[in-house]
Amino acid sequence: MQRCFIEETPLASPDGRALLDTINGLIHTCREAGVLVAHTRGWMAKDRSNLGVMAELVPPFVVELYTEGSPTAELHEALDVAPEDLIINKARYGAFHGTDLARQLRERGIESVIISGIATNICCETTACEASQHDFRVVFLSDGTATREMNGVPAEELQRATLASPRHGVHADRHGRGGHRTDFGHPSPPASPAAANRRFVTEPNGCT
Repeated sequence: MQRCFIEETPLASPDGRALLDTINGLIHTCREAGVLVAHTRGWMAKDRSNLGVMAELVPPFVVELYTEGSPTAELHEALDVAPEDLIINKARYGAFHGTDLARQLRERGIESVIISGIATNICCETTACEASQHDFRVVFLSDGTATREMNGVPAEELQRATLASPRHGVHADRHGRGGHRTDFGHPSPPASPAAANRRFVTEPNGCT
C-alpha cells in the first residue's frame, strides 16, 4: 500500500486509510498461519527507462507520484511490513509483468494467491488476471480491495463491476464469507486466509 494510494494525492481512495487497517489485520492473520506476505509498488525509474507506453496512458504528474525516490511512492508508514516479507517493484499495473514474482512463488511451493489493495479495478484486477494466467489459484478479497471514482463512474460501481468478473477466481471477504463465483455462474467454496497455508498475499500497487 503506497502512500499515494492511501491519502493526500489524486490517486488516493476515500477508503484508503480504513482499508490499510483492514489489510494490516489480514497480514497478521496470514503471518500466524505461515502465509508469505508480499507488498508491491509502482516503481518508475528516475530516467523513465522503464516507462514505455505508460507515458501515453498516465499523465506525467501521476507518474511522478510513484517514481523511485518520491515520498509518495514509498509504502505507507502505517503498513505492517516485516523483514521476511517480499517487496516487488513493478513498472506496470500487474505485479507479474516484468518481475520475478512468479519464480519466487514457485520456488516456495506456493500455488495460490490472495489479492488485496488499491485500486480494485486496475492494479488488483490486473495482478489477479496475471496470476491466473500463470496458473496460480486466486482469492480476490471483496473487503480487502478499494478504488475511487474514475471518469465520472462512482467507486462503488467500479468495485461491484470488478467483483462481478469471473476471470479472477474465487471472490471472498477476508473471513471466507459470501456467495462468490469462480466462473460463469458456478459457485465455488470461499477460502479463509487463516486456512490458506502456503498461500501468498499480494497487495497490488495502489496497493502495497
